[in-house]
Amino acid sequence: MKKAKYLIMMGIISAAMMAGCGSSGNETTSAAAETTAAAAETTAQETTAAPESSSEEAISAVDIFTDETSYMITNVNSTNVLEANSGEIADQWYDFGGIECRWYLKPAGDSSYYLINRMNEKRVAAVGTEDGTQVALEEPKDSAAERWFIEDAGDGSYTFCNAENGMYLSIEHDGDGNGNVAVQNKEKTASSTWTIEESRYQGEPEQPDGDPTGEASVALVRQELIAPNLIELAFDRDVKYATNTETYQVTVDGKDVTEFTIPCYFDNILSIRLPESIGDPENASIQVKICNQYVRDEKDNYLEDGKTYEVSWNPYYTKSYTSECGITIKGCDLVKDSTLKYAADITDIMASKHPEIAEALVAAGADIALYPAEQNIYYIPEEREFYSPDALGVEGFGGTVELPTTALAAANVERDREHAMYPDTNVMAHEFGHAFHLIGIKTADPELFDEIDATYEKVVLQEGKWANSYAGSNRDEYFGQLAALWFNGQAETQTWNGVLGPVNTRDELKEYDPESYALLEKIFPADKYFASPWAKEDTVDNFDINGNPRN
Repeated sequence: MKKAKYLIMMGIISAAMMAGCGSSGNETTSAAAETTAAAAETTAQETTAAPESSSEEAISAVDIFTDETSYMITNVNSTNVLEANSGEIADQWYDFGGIECRWYLKPAGDSSYYLINRMNEKRVAAVGTEDGTQVALEEPKDSAAERWFIEDAGDGSYTFCNAENGMYLSIEHDGDGNGNVAVQNKEKTASSTWTIEESRYQGEPEQPDGDPTGEASVALVRQELIAPNLIELAFDRDVKYATNTETYQVTVDGKDVTEFTIPCYFDNILSIRLPESIGDPENASIQVKICNQYVRDEKDNYLEDGKTYEVSWNPYYTKSYTSECGITIKGCDLVKDSTLKYAADITDIMASKHPEIAEALVAAGADIALYPAEQNIYYIPEEREFYSPDALGVEGFGGTVELPTTALAAANVERDREHAMYPDTNVMAHEFGHAFHLIGIKTADPELFDEIDATYEKVVLQEGKWANSYAGSNRDEYFGQLAALWFNGQAETQTWNGVLGPVNTRDELKEYDPESYALLEKIFPADKYFASPWAKEDTVDNFDINGNPRN
C-alpha cells in the first residue's frame, strides 16, 4: 500500500496565483503544493438506507463512475480539491497535481460509494455527528461511515451524503480558503457541493492495440537493482506501454517473483518494486525476462520479447553522514559530502533541546535522503510510488511513521539559487519538521503533541491567525511552516496570499503570535540558528508583520 507523505507546495501555489491560474497549479511551469478521529464502531455487514433526499438522485455506478478511473473532487465554494493529508485526515487544497489529490469512487453495492485515495488507498469516513466534525481517512472497514451517497445538485456539481449519519461532506465552517473538510447538516450550499472530474493523469494505457508494425529496435541499456527491493530498467528511448506487469518475469535466486508492482515510468526509466527486500543484494542472482511485445516507441518499434536480462546490484545511495543526534543523511554520488554534513548539522540544532525526540526518530528508522540538481525527487527510491507528471515541482517530502524517510533537494539545502526552486524557504526545516512532529514528538512526548493540536485549535481556528496561509490550512502544515519560520527559513510576501505572508522570522512570530512562539520555544532552541547559507543574517525580511516595507 502506498503511504502518505507531505509536500512542500509554496512555489506551485504562489506561481499559480501570480499567473492568475485559479486553483490549478498544473497550469504553471513553476511548481511544488493529524488529527486522528476515533472511528465509529460498525460491522462489515451493517447497511444503511440512502437518505430520503437522495433516494431518486443517487448516481448509478454503472452509468457514471468507475473505480478504475481516478477523479479530482473540487469544492465549488473554495475551488480547491479534496486531498489526503498525512494519511489520516482529508482536507482541501490547491490542485498541485499529486496523487493524494486523486480519488477512486468505488461502488459499495447500495448506490453509495467509497471515496478511496489513490496514494494510500484509505477511505474518507465520517467519524462524528456534530456539525463541523472533521472527516478522517481510514483503512477499509466496509462500514456505513465510509459510504457516501452522491447526489446530483442539478448544476454540474454533486453532494456527498454520509450513509451513517446523513450529513454532508463540506468545507469546515463554510470557509472559502484552504483547510479542513468536515461533515455538516447544511444541504447543497456552495460549501457542500463538489465537482467531479476525471484526473488529468490516469497513467498510460497498459497495453497497445494489435501487433507492432515497426522493428525490434527498442533496447534496454541498463538493468540494475538500486535498492534491496527496487529494480530499474532503463530504455534507450522514450517508450509507451512499459508499465504492464505481464511484460516482465522476475526471478530472484531461481525463484519467480509474482507479486511485484510497477510504481512508475519516467525519464526512460521503469521501476519494478519487489514485494520483499533481498537480504544479500550484492550476491543475489536476479533476472528479468521480456514476455511480450507491448513496449514500443512512437514509431511502433518494439522491445524484443523472449530475452532474459541479468540485473546487477548498483545501489542508488552511495554515501551517508550520521549526525550527532543519530539521524543519517544519505545521497547518491552527485550529492556533495559537504551538503550531507550541513544537513546533519541542521538536524542536530533542531533536536538539541530534546534529544529524546531524536532518539524516537532513530528508533523509528527516520532518515533523510537528498537528491541532486540533475534529478527530481522521484529518483529517491522510497518516493517512486508518489510519481506524478503533474507534480514535478515538488522539492520535499516529509517523513511519517509509515514511511520515515524525509526526501529533499540538495540544492535547497545548499541554497543554490540557480537550481533550488524555493531558495528563500528552508525546505529541510519544514519537511524534517514534519518527521520531528509526527514521529518524534508523537512518540516521545504525547502531551506535547496534544499541546500542538490545542494551540493550533486556539490561535488558528478560534482566533483566526494565519488565515489565508499554508500554516493555517491544517495542524500538520501549521507545525511544518512554523518550524521553518523559527529558524528564519521562510519566504515572505507583503500580503497574505493563501500560502505566505509578511510574518517570516522568529522575532516576527513572537510579535504576531506569542502563543505559537511560546509553543515553539518549548520545542526548539531559542538561542540557535543554522549556519550560512541559512544563517540569521542571511534572512530576507523586507516587511514588518503588517506588510509595511522596512526600508
